[in-house]
Parts: sequence; C-alpha cells; structure tokens
Amino acid sequence: MGRIGLLFGLIAIALILMAWYSRTNTARQKWLASLELPGSWAQDAPTDGQDPVFLSFNGEQSKGTYEFRQRDEVKQGTWRISQSSLVLSEASGDELTYEIRYFDKGKIGLDGENLDHQTFSKQTDNIVPLRRT
Repeated sequence: MGRIGLLFGLIAIALILMAWYSRTNTARQKWLASLELPGSWAQDAPTDGQDPVFLSFNGEQSKGTYEFRQRDEVKQGTWRISQSSLVLSEASGDELTYEIRYFDKGKIGLDGENLDHQTFSKQTDNIVPLRRT
C-alpha cells in the first residue's frame, strides 16, 4: 500500500499544481485583456512643465513594437510585458523597465526610469480607414 499511496499523493500534487497554473494563467490573461495596452497613450500631467509623452503600442496583448514621442524626440523598438512590468527595448539595444499600474479601463500608471509615477490615458481614434480601389 505504500507505493500506491505515494502514487496517489504524487497525482494529487500534480493536479493541485495544474489547477494553480491554470488559475494563474487565466488571471494573467484577464489582466492583460483589461489593460488593453496596444494603441495610443498620452501622458496626463507632464512634470515640471515638460512636453507630454505619447506612446504608441502595436502588436499582441503582451508584446509588440512601440514608438515613444516627446516633442522632437522619437524612440522606437519592441515592448513586452514581464510579470507586472513593461520592458521597452530600444533599437539601439538599451532596455527600459517600467512598473505598470492598472487604474481603470484606458488609464494606466508607469513608474521607472524617466517616468516616475506618471499616468497615461488611452487615446481613442474615430478614424476608420477606407479601402481605396
């Protein structure tokens, strides 16, 4: 009975781990879906009279390409979500990491590097591209 008990114990542990992984993965997908990062974002209140920052994210829910604009400065590269952080990899090879705070639909906060405790709002586009023949 010792080996059968051990086998049932291992099966129980495997089932618990599978349930935990499934629940964690579902919660992450729900968080990414509510975040809706792909799109255009504008800084709400620039610090110390600086020009506002505009971010544009393209791609999937957890990775893609980005464009960072502030006045005449434009940076491009790839982005990805790592746990609860946004990682921007510039074309030059530099990597910037920001902690993401989700406030509400279309409202996030970024904290890190040169954007300490800054809030961003998602910009809605009412422009629908028309097919040209």
